[in-house]
Amino acid sequence: MAPTLILPQTFQAVSDAVLLAQAQKKELAVTSGAYHNTSGSSYTKEGILVDLSKLNTVKVDAVKRVAYVQGGARFRQVEEAAIKFGLAMPAGTVSDVGVAGLTVGGGIGWLSGQHGLVIDNLISATVVIANGDILNASAAENSDLFWGIRGGGSNFGIVVEFVFQLHEQREEVYSTSLIFASDRLPLVVQQINRWTGKQTPTEAGSLIFFNDPATGQTMIEWFGVKNGSEEEGKAAFEGFSELGTCPQAPGVQQHPDKQ
Repeated sequence: MAPTLILPQTFQAVSDAVLLAQAQKKELAVTSGAYHNTSGSSYTKEGILVDLSKLNTVKVDAVKRVAYVQGGARFRQVEEAAIKFGLAMPAGTVSDVGVAGLTVGGGIGWLSGQHGLVIDNLISATVVIANGDILNASAAENSDLFWGIRGGGSNFGIVVEFVFQLHEQREEVYSTSLIFASDRLPLVVQQINRWTGKQTPTEAGSLIFFNDPATGQTMIEWFGVKNGSEEEGKAAFEGFSELGTCPQAPGVQQHPDKQ
């Protein structure tokens, strides 16, 4: 049996969906980007599924350096809207992730060294709670709810709009991807330890393990990002490239494509 799908286009429609689920005594699930839902919490087999994808408007106030982001938006939309004004915020490690899920989970991204987690940049939010009320949550208003949604997950209510602080951001950043065989892991870890000893807030890295589809062998990928020029990026990660592998598409990248 399939769920009843609701695609609200207003905040009030989200409230109505919450009350409908209660009236019909059905399980309620909410999906935003559904980018990485391994727990299955954003799906229900027989209940009511509220899909926020139609609530995806992003507005940027360049003077106040603030972004107003609806709950169904993805971070690529935020990045593309903000960078037009030379602004950005921490936004995960891939652009396609949904804003809502990453934010209520805490949210770490390539710019977190400079600007903290996604929730550290959350000014306020509009939340539909269990009784259908639509509340504003901030440090000054409904502060307990604001505390809960800042990393506490999605069980406090349905966030239909976020207000984020933005920061000055250059349009281009440096990134590099290097692939190593698994037997190089001790050398890679040693280099990571050396790098973190002198790492600056403008640098970030990620270590990934995967199986080579051609050989079936376990491989290692190091992905590094420098919020700076190509020259600065190469200097920051030169120790990794000296381990004897070929970089995968290093160089200067457009900022939105690296978030």
